[in-house]
Amino acid sequence: MGDLFHLGARAFQTLTDVGSPSWRRAPALVGWGLFATSFTLTLFYLFAMIYLWKKESWVRGWLDWSITAVLSARLLILFFPHNNWGGTAIEWSLYRNIPFFIGVLGVALLFLHTAQTTTSPIRRWYTGVGWAMVASFVCYLSALLLADRYPLAYALMGVKSIAYITLTISFYKFEFQGHGTSRIHV
Repeated sequence: MGDLFHLGARAFQTLTDVGSPSWRRAPALVGWGLFATSFTLTLFYLFAMIYLWKKESWVRGWLDWSITAVLSARLLILFFPHNNWGGTAIEWSLYRNIPFFIGVLGVALLFLHTAQTTTSPIRRWYTGVGWAMVASFVCYLSALLLADRYPLAYALMGVKSIAYITLTISFYKFEFQGHGTSRIHV
């Protein structure tokens, strides 16, 4: 839903006259859409992925605790008023995305490392999920860094959303349809 709000508002801005009265609400929609995206993505990585990775890998260590701490800090940063979510200028973008970058990279590395070290029949699933996380975040980071200069870079958010939906479906199948070799398909 977050991507829909902020990308929809940006598309509206592109397709209509910016000076029109109907456009005055769009910056707030973009800001709150960015908040919704930031919050839901952080929760997704923090709870769903860490939970499932811990459930299946049986490995505990400093890295998973560090990732949990970094992503929890990101959640706290999202609620600071300095983000100015409903305003015309979204501030603190860099501050809130540094812990997100570290956390998501850590989660992806956990999955990719587990895929390399496990003899489990779901090794292929770990690999697919790890690379889907990398693809999603590379698109997100590229849009974040390039969109102010090249507005067309926001199109990468669509690719990010597809990777994110693929991850969500993959985790749903893993959790609710079983994860034996004959039942999970990524």
